[in-house]
Amino acid sequence: MISATLYLASSIFLRTYNNALSAQTQQMEADIVTLRTQNDALKVEILNLGSNNRVDEIAASNGLSKKQENIVTITGGSQQDNWRIEWQKERNTVTKYVEY
Repeated sequence: MISATLYLASSIFLRTYNNALSAQTQQMEADIVTLRTQNDALKVEILNLGSNNRVDEIAASNGLSKKQENIVTITGGSQQDNWRIEWQKERNTVTKYVEY
């Protein structure tokens, strides 16, 4: 009789624990989906905020402009070197670094 009671109690405990773990797993999976969606949205926002047109618009609104004669564009040649740097000769600064 005691062993049957212990068996029943341990079965109930394990079933309850298993249900709690299942609920926790489902919540974590839902959190992962939410975070992936937010991550994708942030990637799009980064692309939009870093676009050349936006940077040029902000510069223009602050009275700045590009002097094409001061910009040197260097482009990577091999498939592994997919990058471009625009160098401002006048100030010795990199104005853009773009991987594509």
